[in-house]
Amino acid sequence: MNPVAMRALLVAALLLPAVAMQAGRSRGSDRTVVGPTSLPEAVGAWSSEPAPLTEEELSMLQSPAACQRVYTDPRSGARVQVLLLQVRNTQNAHDPKICMRGSGYRLVRSRDERVDWANRTGRPSAVNVAEFSNGQNRITLVSWMQTATDTVADMSAGLKWEGIRRALRGQPTNGIAVRLVCLPSASGGSETAPEAAIGLWRSIDGSLDLARLARSL
Repeated sequence: MNPVAMRALLVAALLLPAVAMQAGRSRGSDRTVVGPTSLPEAVGAWSSEPAPLTEEELSMLQSPAACQRVYTDPRSGARVQVLLLQVRNTQNAHDPKICMRGSGYRLVRSRDERVDWANRTGRPSAVNVAEFSNGQNRITLVSWMQTATDTVADMSAGLKWEGIRRALRGQPTNGIAVRLVCLPSASGGSETAPEAAIGLWRSIDGSLDLARLARSL
């Protein structure tokens, strides 16, 4: 193959992901399904306070909508921050672990897991579990993105590759990102157990049905 033809082939290969992503975006929905009231104020014994993202944060995340609340269980002092963030094809991949590092936390370890509680379907779904440390404080972050068909655990480079793969099949990458942060307990004790956050999320999604919302995008 002559150098000119080889150069043209290379350019075409490099442009293919961008073209595919643009095609996926053109088919994407502008519908907003996440709003300030998407998360309930109370879940069983859990009460909550709203923690809305600022306009600057929403702009940085390139998201049209989000809902965030901090839940507290008065029986145990457990505290969990829950964030729902609507994701569109035009949104850059955003890894929530970056925010934790920016807040002064050191990543201890991160792993992807298959769980049966991420949505109401009960089918095995991929989530990411990351553990952080900041002096004496330890925090666990559980995150994933729910799409119309499944979940995506990797919200960094993995989401970009997933977007390209789906775009090549003519599928959008719309979805709803979920972040569960196990905060230090209200009594000033140790970190809230991840099991408490999982139990809280099971109750929230029992009425929210995140998979159904993602299918409506």
